[in-house]
Amino acid sequence: MVSVEIHIPISPRPSFFTMVHFFAASLRRQGGAFSEAKIFVSVGDDCEPFDIDDVHPELAKYNISWRWVDRMAFKEQTYFATGLCRWKDFKSDYIIMADADTLVLGDISESLSWLKGPRSLCGTIATFPPFMARSGNNTDAEQWPELFKFAGLVPPLFDAVYPGFEHFYRSDQGVRAAPPYYNYGFVLGTREAMELIAKTIENDCQTAAGYMKTDLHAQAGLTLSIVRNKVVVSYLPTRFNMWNWPPYANAFPEDFSNVKLLHYLHPDIFDKTRDIENLLVLKDWLLRNEQSKDPMTRLVAGGFGALFDEVEKDFHGVS
Repeated sequence: MVSVEIHIPISPRPSFFTMVHFFAASLRRQGGAFSEAKIFVSVGDDCEPFDIDDVHPELAKYNISWRWVDRMAFKEQTYFATGLCRWKDFKSDYIIMADADTLVLGDISESLSWLKGPRSLCGTIATFPPFMARSGNNTDAEQWPELFKFAGLVPPLFDAVYPGFEHFYRSDQGVRAAPPYYNYGFVLGTREAMELIAKTIENDCQTAAGYMKTDLHAQAGLTLSIVRNKVVVSYLPTRFNMWNWPPYANAFPEDFSNVKLLHYLHPDIFDKTRDIENLLVLKDWLLRNEQSKDPMTRLVAGGFGALFDEVEKDFHGVS
């Protein structure tokens, strides 16, 4: 049997613990061969660490390992330090980097078939080109090669396609071709690949930050480390990282009909900073949206609704 571990970064706020709770419950129920994967959660904030198992006994059955980020590192790098804290001490055959605002809706272990050897990695390409996404300018064709040059690297093949191309932006607004620039919602790699990346990821993120000066430098830093370490890459379809943005349902109907991982990062219909603060707030959202005619809203409501009773029982078991 393959061994798998999943690494998630959070802040120690109520909404994040609720997100982790639903992620863990959904993974155990629907993760396929990954359903028993070990979950590691990196926790970062400018505060004194506390015993999370003691404060959140409702999560005990999921056997989560909590890793506090060094407080000084968090002061210097904020939540980027939390993300970097994940890249160490791997023990399993396969490593997944995931975001807390994700929900497993299908067999995510099917992603294994996209890996291409012992030093390989796969994930879904980010929806928008990073330079366009933050500046609004169509400059990625020029900026990406300059970033690779700045990092001392030869640009790789740009053989991926941004999912948003010709769906959410036109060719005169942004480029089609992408390097291995993944959204961090779900990235799977072999242990060999991830350990190589772990050796260079901090420096490459700092390099990307120095050039880009935007919050997307962490994803671009991963791109640099992939290229630097000659990791073999492949690209997952959007069903493994399905945004909860209603236009996604129309743009990718085949993937939408077979979603493996829902990434509820978009606030239009479900705001993770508001609607999942606790179970009472989430229950209210579910009641207000259970009869929605919008397909994406129904997907979100169905995903959380199917797990709600189980998660609620976890609280009753420790009350």
